[in-house]
Amino acid sequence: MKSSFRRNVRLPSPAMIVALVALFVALGGSAFAVSRVGTKQIKKSAVTTAKIRNGAVTAAKIGAGAVTGAKVRQNSIGGSRLFDGSVGQAKMQTDSVGEAQLIDGSVTGQKIAESTRLDLKGALAYGLVDFAVPSLLPGSTSGFSEVSRSGAGIYCLTPTPEVAALAIGPSGNPVRPMLVSVEWGRTVSSVEYPFALPNGSARGSCTQGQYEVHTESPTGVPNNEISFVVAIP
Repeated sequence: MKSSFRRNVRLPSPAMIVALVALFVALGGSAFAVSRVGTKQIKKSAVTTAKIRNGAVTAAKIGAGAVTGAKVRQNSIGGSRLFDGSVGQAKMQTDSVGEAQLIDGSVTGQKIAESTRLDLKGALAYGLVDFAVPSLLPGSTSGFSEVSRSGAGIYCLTPTPEVAALAIGPSGNPVRPMLVSVEWGRTVSSVEYPFALPNGSARGSCTQGQYEVHTESPTGVPNNEISFVVAIP
């Protein structure tokens, strides 16, 4: 019985045994690689840009705060890369947009809020001068820093540096006109129909960089009891 079984069963050849062993090793190695290679097995800098497929890294794969300013190449993000309304005030650092970041002519009237445009249409400077002391009335003055009386009925108004840059010429004389009118509510002078008038573009009793105003009677007599309002358009 045993001798008959041995004669009928054919054992695999040595070549077949070697092939089967190689197959098992190959399958076992692939299974090992799939189950054993994780992030710890990947060497630092092993995954280069060339190994990443185009479009493989999506927004969902980028962690919050992962892309900082230092990671963005200069001039790499242009206007065509931004969605309308995507950059709000909350996304911008304080003072991040200065004059150097604005293209000439980029900020037009249509880009400025209506309330701001109305403010820009106002006077360059204005003020209410009370003859007492004398003084500039707070809340009714903008663009002037101080006022003084240099003589009878002669007032010298000093514009702020920002206004002076536009209203005072290189010689120190005013280059923009100033409008003056009597402020009747704060005037106590007994003179009928008092005057308040600017001294034009020349300096009389005031120093460089100042506007000069005279308050007097209709006959030209100086008067120190006349309040007035001024405006540089």
